Order: sequence, then C-alpha cells, then structure tokens
Amino acid sequence: MLIRFRRAPIWILINLAGIGVYLRLASEIWAVPGEEGLPGGPGDPFYWFFVLLPFLFVYLTINLIALYAIIKRTRKTGNISSLFTWITVAVLWVATNTYDNHRLFRNICPVDREYFVDGVCVSSPNTLGKSDRTPE
Repeated sequence: MLIRFRRAPIWILINLAGIGVYLRLASEIWAVPGEEGLPGGPGDPFYWFFVLLPFLFVYLTINLIALYAIIKRTRKTGNISSLFTWITVAVLWVATNTYDNHRLFRNICPVDREYFVDGVCVSSPNTLGKSDRTPE
C-alpha cells in the first residue's frame, strides 16, 4: 500500500513535466501575436507530425498503461480515488491540447481585397449576400 502512494505522485509529476515540455515544443509553431492572419511556415505540419505527435503518443501510451493498472487495482480494492486522479490528469492533457490548438490556429485569408469585409476574411466574395456588400 505504501508503494502505491509513492508511485502516484511520480506519475503525476511525469505528466505535469510532459505538459510543460509539450507546451514549450508546441510554442515553436504558434502564431506570433499580431500575425495571426499570416500563413505559417512550410515546416509547421512536419514539425507537428514528427515532433509533437510522437510526444503525445508516448504520453498516451504511458497513461493508458496507468489506466489499465488503476482499473485492475480498483476491481480488487473497490477504491476509485486513483481513477479520479487519472481522470484529472486526462482533463489536464485535453486542456493543454485545446490551448495549443487555440494558439496554433491561423486564420489564413487570401490577400485579395475582395475577400475582406470590414476587416474580416470571408471564404469567397460570392458567399456574401447583397445586403452584406457595400454600395458601389
């Protein structure tokens, strides 16, 4: 029982460290404030696929193994506090990924003036209704 209490904080610290490292690595391809509408560099998808995705896969594997062990122990003991801890860590990872996606998003718009309406990019000038167009 004492061993179980020693492993949980280590597992939580490993996940918190992983979240910090993930955010640091992900910040390399975030849009710089004020440049959200500009296209990203050509290496952004490769960086995400070859650096961030394997990093997430390693932590997903670690956490699924931990979930298996927690479920196995919960069936024997009936104590579900470890399961709540695992769910909390999973929610932290989801929040981290959501934050990363929010910072990563670039609203790219063609440079043509006809795609901008009141400073907002629209998908096509043909999608505007007649009431939305400014009188010429």
